[in-house]
Parts: sequence; structure tokens; C-alpha cells
Amino acid sequence: MANNRILLVEDDQNFGDVLRSYLEMHDYDVTLATDGLQGIERHRKGQFDLCILDVMMPKKDGFTVAKEIRERDVETPIIFLTAKTMKDDVLQGFKIGADDYITKPFNSEELLYRIQAVLKRSKPLADPKDDIREFFISRYHFNYPLRVLTYNLGGEGEEKWKLSPKEAQLLRIFIGESDRAGHRPLYEVIVEEARKRGMAGATVLRGIMGFGKNSRIHTAKILRLSEDLPLVIEIVDAEERINAFLPDLDAMIHDGLITIEKVRVIAYRHEGDP
Repeated sequence: MANNRILLVEDDQNFGDVLRSYLEMHDYDVTLATDGLQGIERHRKGQFDLCILDVMMPKKDGFTVAKEIRERDVETPIIFLTAKTMKDDVLQGFKIGADDYITKPFNSEELLYRIQAVLKRSKPLADPKDDIREFFISRYHFNYPLRVLTYNLGGEGEEKWKLSPKEAQLLRIFIGESDRAGHRPLYEVIVEEARKRGMAGATVLRGIMGFGKNSRIHTAKILRLSEDLPLVIEIVDAEERINAFLPDLDAMIHDGLITIEKVRVIAYRHEGDP
């Protein structure tokens, strides 16, 4: 079953990138536009199951974008995502044809549930056969979410195998070298926590030059070794293990960026494996 396609129009590039990664982590295909004109153009060229529009944007605000979308598309649901909480603004959004209105700051889980509710209302009931997660073939039973294959031995019990995924996720954590958790470097705390969780592995990469949202340039030139150089922590593991690690990362990281992307594992050997 194909992933739902979302058009996200958000003028804050950093926030938009993080939100896009978060939604993609939950199996949505997300197209990001960073201003109203770009959002209208993306909608004109693509097909989407949902539009999420920021209200306060340059060139064209979210209300104007929604009006133009509704002129040619009355089916696709629209969610407004904004810091504006005035009653008149909320009413204006619903009058234009919005299906929901979420104010910043918001809980990420709440956003997911609202998206699911809006999509459920906007689509016909799906065939239950489209969402089969377990398969039975003769004496074999395969649980897809757990990747467990079971063979029924008849009256002699059963045998089970945990299948390793070929598809995995790459978690990248962007922080500064001077970031700390208590009295310890933050990168050390993150790597140790990943090891305690039994994750496949972690690598810390030290950048020689870079800049973040504050636009200060950091470099590894000899006369500036004391500057806060960028660090990237890369962790590759199965999707469910990466997802389980995210809440702890959120609690540890106060100023940084986290991205997730799908990767294909070509070969991996744990210590002690043949």
C-alpha cells in the first residue's frame, strides 16, 4: 500500500526539514515548500493526500495559498499549522475550507493523530486485505512487523527465526563539539546510550568547518582550534530500534538537528558471527 503524500508549506527551513524527517519516519511521503508561491507551484505539479500550511509566510500567506488550492481542488484536506491563535484567524481558516487548525508549539504525537484522523475522514473505507501484517503458508507463519518466521512442527512444537532486515535507517545527529550532558561531552553520552541499547553501531564524525542556525562559521584551522566544531553522530539500525531511541535523544539534545533516512545494508557481521 502506497504511503500518503503530504505537501508541507513552511517558511522556517530548519523547522520544515525536521518536521519532514519526522513525518517520513512515520511512512509519509513529504514534499516541502518554503514559501507560499512555491507551495502553490508544488501543488499544481503534484498529487497529494493532505496539505499542511503555515499561515505566516512570505510572498503568499497560508490563507491565500489555501484559497488558490480550493479553487481547483476541493477534495484534498488542509491543516493549518501556525502560531496565530486569535479566534478570527481560526474561523477564517475553517471558512476557507481547512479541516484542522494546529497552533505552535505542538506535541508531535498529537500532530500525527490529527493527520491520521483527517486522512481517515477524507478517504473511503479501505479493504482490510490491504493491511495484512501476518501471512500463513502451509506450516509457516510470518509476522511482518516483528520479522519472525515460525514453522509448526505438528505435535512436536515449533521453530522460530528472527529475520534480519535488508532495509534499515540511518540516524544522523548534528551537534557541537562543546555540547555537554552534565559534566560529560554530549557525543560520549549519546554513543554510550546507543551501546547500552544494543544498537548495531555508532560513528562520531568531526567536521573541519561548518555553520549552524546562528550563522557563526567554525573551522579547524590551527589558530581557531578552540572553536565549537560541528560533530555528526551516525547510527544505523532497524526502524523500530531507531524510533525507540528518539525520545531519549530529544531529552538529551537541547540545540541540534536530527535527520533520518532509509538505507540498504549490504553486509553486516556482529562480533562472533561466522
